[in-house]
Amino acid sequence: MKIYRVIFCLFFSIKVFSQVNHVSGSAAYTLPVFNYADKRSGLSHNVSIDYSSDGGLRVQEVASAVGTGWNIIASGVIERMQLGEPDDQYNPVNYGFAADKQIIKRELNRWEDFDEYYSNGYMYAQYALNADARSLAVFPRFRGSHTKDYKMSPIGATDREQDIFMCNLNGRIVRFLIGKNGSDFPVEILDDSKIKVSFVLEDMRNRNIRTRIRSFTVKDEKGFVYVFDQIETADVIRARNKLVNNIPFASGAGTTPAVAVMESYPIGPRVVKKWHLSKISNPFTGEKIEFQYNNARIENLAIKTSVAQYIKEDDGRKAVTVMENKSFLDIKLLSRIVFPDRHEILLHYTGDRVDFHGAGYIDKISLLYKGVVKKYYDLEYGYFHKKEL
Repeated sequence: MKIYRVIFCLFFSIKVFSQVNHVSGSAAYTLPVFNYADKRSGLSHNVSIDYSSDGGLRVQEVASAVGTGWNIIASGVIERMQLGEPDDQYNPVNYGFAADKQIIKRELNRWEDFDEYYSNGYMYAQYALNADARSLAVFPRFRGSHTKDYKMSPIGATDREQDIFMCNLNGRIVRFLIGKNGSDFPVEILDDSKIKVSFVLEDMRNRNIRTRIRSFTVKDEKGFVYVFDQIETADVIRARNKLVNNIPFASGAGTTPAVAVMESYPIGPRVVKKWHLSKISNPFTGEKIEFQYNNARIENLAIKTSVAQYIKEDDGRKAVTVMENKSFLDIKLLSRIVFPDRHEILLHYTGDRVDFHGAGYIDKISLLYKGVVKKYYDLEYGYFHKKEL
């Protein structure tokens, strides 16, 4: 049995003796974990841990499950680059109001309905995309409390931009769009590629999901089939104010400011953001590589900023506004890969990360053959604090 011990850093990149990009000067390093290739079926798949310092450490960058700058190359994913509303978002509810200038009058009595309204995506847009200027206006949601919140009219909120979908096939990136053409919804590949992409639509409202693409199937140039049906969702976020009184702001007597927190909170049905790879198969031989995942719920505070302002000079009291930017995600964590020749790779997660609550980090990767461990990697991590690790 072979044992490998690797140390990673979650916040800052680490120095390794490796290849250097002569153009950018960035370092690149690849640690092979397992290379699978079957001459009979033609199936192949590589698993590795890759490092790149290209671009440096970005503000608010979140480390992967194997550390900042590091990525585990083991499966595949289709990710949505959302432009406007999600293209496959569908709202079947008729709220009983029209999308013309009379909407304002009806809004006076039906703000609850309109407050919950969300428009269909590009695939299902029910209003013309070339709307006139009047219908694009925003207007207040006239509640009884006369809040100052504004919302765009249904025509103005119509999705006019197509999302870009990024497909990662074992390190190969292919981009595509989903069009609007009757009920066919053709897929247009943006890159020089001959792969074919299809998808399955499903009403997922019973799972509290407002989008409809349940899975993707990709066929490459060799005829191998990739199934992406492990969905990852994100909650739709809205900001709200809440007033918190009598919270100490600074040392000294009488320093109890009025604190207004602008917090993020989830509303309504969720949106599918990613579709993870579950299977690669050869349709002629029936052999396949399978990918299994664990579920994790993330409620992460990405950034928190505050603004303070004196409102009384005599006692030094302050009005403080705190802005909280949170994300609420249901994500997939790759846990197991099963190969046709009875090799397996197991990924073990441990702990609750300080920087990304709810998602553990990978502390062990094991390679098994017929249920027996042949080798494994131990991964150790550290956080930087000032100049100490």
